[in-house]
Amino acid sequence: FLGPAAEGGAAPVQRDAVTAATTALAAAAGAWAVRVHEVPVNRAAVRTASLWKEHQ
Repeated sequence: FLGPAAEGGAAPVQRDAVTAATTALAAAAGAWAVRVHEVPVNRAAVRTASLWKEHQ
């Protein structure tokens, strides 16, 4: 379902940004785990969202 949101097309390599955004949203909604291919990018997205929320 992320293909249409990916800038530049639906190729899996072009989905990292939308996957990271979705991972951060899932974490904010209380998900305790997600399965992703690019762990460092997704970890950074979750951490960034968490820090942003702390400083609101």
